[in-house]
Amino acid sequence: MHCTHLSKATRLYVALLFNILLLAGCATFSSSYEKPQLTLSSLHILEPDGLTQRFALGLQIMNPNDQPLNIKGLYYSIELEGFELISGVSDQIPLVPAFGTANFTVHANTNLINSIRFINAIIKQPKDTFSYTLSGKLSLDNFYPRQVNIEQEGEISLKH
Repeated sequence: MHCTHLSKATRLYVALLFNILLLAGCATFSSSYEKPQLTLSSLHILEPDGLTQRFALGLQIMNPNDQPLNIKGLYYSIELEGFELISGVSDQIPLVPAFGTANFTVHANTNLINSIRFINAIIKQPKDTFSYTLSGKLSLDNFYPRQVNIEQEGEISLKH
């Protein structure tokens, strides 16, 4: 009876030690992880769908890690002057090789209300330069962390 009690305690100790080592391994792995980069490579206007304008976005994901990125899904959006104007989702993202890039095309729709707000703001205060943010939320299949938020910010000038 006494040996059974020690056996349970030993099993509990081994399980606890295993979990601690697993967490330490994850912490070590995540410290060497670098966020991928998401860039917009092209933007094509498609036929509208009712009041919603549709776009084909050419995107590129660059993987600075030594393991390929298997992306289960991607949410993406483009903001101008803080107004989210274009957004979409896709579960058709190619595998991004280790230290490599993947180029692909996704479809996105306009946010009608934010588009009206943006146009109204621009009419009130015309500008030659607009700030933009390209955002993405990656859901990864084979990597830790499982979900990664990435952003690219910059400015677009209407002057040539």
